[in-house]
Amino acid sequence: MPALRALGTGLALMASLSAGTAQALSCLQPNPARSYAQAAASDEAYLVVTGELTHDAGSGTTREATQVPARITGHFLKGSGFSEPMDIPVTLALSCVSVWCSSAPENGAQVLAFLKETPTGYVLDLPPCGGWMFQDPRDDQIAAVTICHTGGSCEAGQ
Repeated sequence: MPALRALGTGLALMASLSAGTAQALSCLQPNPARSYAQAAASDEAYLVVTGELTHDAGSGTTREATQVPARITGHFLKGSGFSEPMDIPVTLALSCVSVWCSSAPENGAQVLAFLKETPTGYVLDLPPCGGWMFQDPRDDQIAAVTICHTGGSCEAGQ
């Protein structure tokens, strides 16, 4: 019987270890219209921008939360479109949820981003599930955000 007890303990240990590796982070697919609605409903102020994001973070996923200095050059949303030029410093806030961590976008990437205004400057939150930055935004994504901003329908399906 001791052999069976040891075998049972070993199998239980293997089952618990394999159960941990089978877990996955479940995320809603990021959507610019949903992000706009969340930013508009937030108590925090956001600046919505399109442009080139530059930084020296390198590539790859982080293993811990970190902040990276960056810069966005492009246009911010005002009135009926992305018409106001801007060139501003921004902090990339990469974060983790358990073992899942975010990564910095490619240096020089074209982005649609929702920058949180803070007392120390603008912050681009980059959680593992995304949602505040869209790399290589499509025309329909930019149009959906513009429609939201001008009082049109702001549905996540756009």
